[in-house]
Amino acid sequence: MKKTKFGILAIALLFIGLAGCNNDEMVDESSQEILDETTFAENTFEQLASDIDEVSFSDMSTSARIAEATEGDKVRWFKRFGYSDCVTVTREKRDGETFPIVITIDYGEGCSSWMHDVVKSGKIIITITGKMSEENSQRLVTFEDFKVNNNLIEGEFTFTNLGNASWSCVLVGGKITTPEGGIITRESERIRTRIEGGDTDDRSDDVFEITGNASGKTLEDDTYTMNITSPLIRSLDCFWITSGTIEKVINETTVITIDFGDGECDNIATRQIGDEEPEEFEMNCRMKRWNWMWRHRHMNN
Repeated sequence: MKKTKFGILAIALLFIGLAGCNNDEMVDESSQEILDETTFAENTFEQLASDIDEVSFSDMSTSARIAEATEGDKVRWFKRFGYSDCVTVTREKRDGETFPIVITIDYGEGCSSWMHDVVKSGKIIITITGKMSEENSQRLVTFEDFKVNNNLIEGEFTFTNLGNASWSCVLVGGKITTPEGGIITRESERIRTRIEGGDTDDRSDDVFEITGNASGKTLEDDTYTMNITSPLIRSLDCFWITSGTIEKVINETTVITIDFGDGECDNIATRQIGDEEPEEFEMNCRMKRWNWMWRHRHMNN
């Protein structure tokens, strides 16, 4: 299923009168933009959860981690979503109190994860209410001018320890604003369960199983719902979601299924739109064509 080498979902309108394009070409381009937005969103929000985990479970400053890191450590960090030596992590708590602890991940004006052409900027702010190992302890996450490849990310995450190595992850008011000003929204409820790596201190061998759903509106103001029909698998030593299946429904009619693969670490997934034949495609960290289509459409309205 995967052979070689990142929830939000948009469906592009077909331009019947667009010069130089026939109907088949427009259908193909519309389908590709659906995939670009969907996989960008799924990988982006899941990789953010991994970044948040990375700093939440560590009591070391970034500078200390880098000073003690081996080259292998650095390679593993780079495989994650922009976690590199250009990021600054601070931990603060009120005088005389153990909790809450406030952790700020500051990517400055631009912090690049060179292996995957990802640039993040701004801040992620995490408030921890209790010991990470305690059931019902929470992490409250907000963003301050935070961008992924110039896409502004907004919303409030709440991570709650459910026990048995499981955490609920609720996103409220999720929004992505593209560089051109387009807006897509997302609300989601997920359960993240660590299924491997809990018996070691090395975070890079942790593997998570993700279940749940999402809903919102696309760039074209179409409503969508999404369900994980087969648990998504995310290993912290891989940049991409490596397996699992999602099903998304747009305006209660159009059904898109994306299969992330059989566990191999690469950016190849399989799509099926309606009754079409399944086919492989490459996941990307950007939404270049989708942004162009939005700009073209609205300049001509």
